[in-house]
Amino acid sequence: MDNNKTGLGRDFWIYRLGQCFSLMGDSIGLLALGWWILEKTGSAAVMGSLLAVPMAIGVILTPMFGPLGDRYSRKHIIAVSDFLRALVFGGLLAVVWLDYYQPWLLMTLFTLNTASTALFSSSSRSIVPQLVTKERLKDAINKTEGINAMAGILGGLAGGVLVSTLGVAAAFGVNIVTFLVSALTALLIRANTRATESGGVMTLGQWWSSVKEGFKVVFKVRILFGLALVVMMINFTVAPLSVLIPYLVKEVEQLPAWYVGVLESGLAVGSIVGVVIFGLMAKKVPLDRILLLAFFVLGSAIGLMSLDLHIYLVLVAVLFIGIAVVWANVVLSSQVMASVPDVFRSRIGATLGFMGKGIEPVSLSAVGVSVDYWGFSQSLMTLGIIALVVAPTLYLLPHFKRFMRLKGQASSDFLLEEYPVLARAVEKHKALAAKNKPKSAENQEKSSGDKDYPGLESNAKPGEA
Repeated sequence: MDNNKTGLGRDFWIYRLGQCFSLMGDSIGLLALGWWILEKTGSAAVMGSLLAVPMAIGVILTPMFGPLGDRYSRKHIIAVSDFLRALVFGGLLAVVWLDYYQPWLLMTLFTLNTASTALFSSSSRSIVPQLVTKERLKDAINKTEGINAMAGILGGLAGGVLVSTLGVAAAFGVNIVTFLVSALTALLIRANTRATESGGVMTLGQWWSSVKEGFKVVFKVRILFGLALVVMMINFTVAPLSVLIPYLVKEVEQLPAWYVGVLESGLAVGSIVGVVIFGLMAKKVPLDRILLLAFFVLGSAIGLMSLDLHIYLVLVAVLFIGIAVVWANVVLSSQVMASVPDVFRSRIGATLGFMGKGIEPVSLSAVGVSVDYWGFSQSLMTLGIIALVVAPTLYLLPHFKRFMRLKGQASSDFLLEEYPVLARAVEKHKALAAKNKPKSAENQEKSSGDKDYPGLESNAKPGEA
């Protein structure tokens, strides 16, 4: 890729290439594992119970690993997590190869996988501002969403073909290779990806204090807490689609199972279309209005799905849901990552992710009960109305409009000036890092080839890396 053309730099594109492989591996591995469990048990309930607990553990661990991303090199954390996931799927490959089906063993291995994924998540977003300038961060997040959607489509297709033609073991083998490629590309990143004020070895007490501090900052900085609630509302309305789409196809429309794949692919295609539209729209439309529009589109599209539409009109509605979700993700991710001090970026990102994911089981349970007792159409319409009602309330969040329209360093300065609790926490970490970092380490950093880019200046000039 020509850096002078994209302006995002070598490190960003190497990282995104690796993560594309990693995300494809996630899709392939989950599909293959689920298929093998169904082969052995024939029970969707058993499959759900085997996967649900490890997934819940992964969600809980995400904020627990946040302090690591704010203390140690983020590219090394990502590489370690990918190597660990490769090892886990090596174990799963052995289990399948030996045809040794044991529920406790599968649950243990999949828990190790979700724990490794949580470790990966602690740094996967917070590393991006260290690879591009603040001015290019929005573009980087936008391209990331498009690449993620494409990787999801390719991973699902590849997983289906591999399992159907070569078997589950072959799919796991390919999955292992994708994680190894991802780990190696992370190690090829040249930029120093350690938080700018980090230093010293983290004790258990410091780790727990850092975990609590991440939650404290999110809850005390009202604009961040407000945006966390926004993330929760998006996930509350979108997460049930993983249950409602199959229900619509099988129970309402009574269509073959492949229609589920068509509709779910519509979400990914919508994400790609949303990325293209966002790139054009963001040049003229403020971020707060894009987020407002995303909620209106999301609510309208979900509401339309509740009507008695032809299945292909439902596909159009699903496509617009994908567009709306990617707009919201890009707006929230780019603005939060650009404004949060580097020393808190991993923890705050992990805390927001935890809050967003944590609402999903509540939403799934509530919608499941609602469909059984109230009906499919009414449940979908309610979700759409919730999104539409939330839209205008965005402007009730403290400083929402002002914060969303700030760019570059101005957004960082705003948080530090408006919320003294954050400024004090940053100063505390600066003092602690200076105390813990030996002189020899400072000299080594200055003389090493792994350049230290203070703040977010890692690739300030396109093509420099």
